[in-house]
Amino acid sequence: MFIVFVVSAFGHAMMMWISYMFMYCESDFLKLACYERYMNVIWIFNGIALLFLYLQLFWELLHEKWFILFLGAIAGICVTAIYLSDTGEFLKPALQNTSSLKEYYEEADFISDNTDEDSSIFIVTQSYTGWFEYVFQYLTMPRSYNDQYYSLGKPYSEEDNWTRDISTEKFLNIIGNYDYMYFYHVDEQFIEEYGMAIDNAEDIVFKNGNLYRIEHHDDGGVSLSLTGTY
Repeated sequence: MFIVFVVSAFGHAMMMWISYMFMYCESDFLKLACYERYMNVIWIFNGIALLFLYLQLFWELLHEKWFILFLGAIAGICVTAIYLSDTGEFLKPALQNTSSLKEYYEEADFISDNTDEDSSIFIVTQSYTGWFEYVFQYLTMPRSYNDQYYSLGKPYSEEDNWTRDISTEKFLNIIGNYDYMYFYHVDEQFIEEYGMAIDNAEDIVFKNGNLYRIEHHDDGGVSLSLTGTY
């Protein structure tokens, strides 16, 4: 069993390395590969490996009765440690038969009810990461969303690796490839720098939860038509 864990860990490391080498550009690789993201995995694996070594040793040295008691104590310690750690926060929804995505279900249903399955949606999530784009893409499949440019303008902090400062011309060219625009979170920066570049900006209500259909013009411009409000 110990050998199985070692081989599995090595295989996982190789698959991650291959994905970084061939699936991501250099900038994405540097953002994804971080100490905080993978040290927990490394420590958990080391703990499991040591646990199996100890179990094998105790099985050989102790009577079966005491071994079972020892195994129960170890399991109790592990469950308690997980519950008290940050990892426990991600396990609680599953243990409670709920989902960490539950709070987004109604909003996802709103998007699904007001768009076609083959629709492409440009989601605006100012000052947020790309988490929400993936949440809604999962909950409203097979609809597609923008995998970048969800937060636009000047970065909100030195640690902000998600916000992209692009020109209004590029913004208009990008949204020209989508059917809808959904305002998950808009702010003054987006409105002033990008919202005002839309042809009918004076008619647009830049409000969180508004879903607009993107209308394309022959001159390359775009305008928005309100579809619904969540």
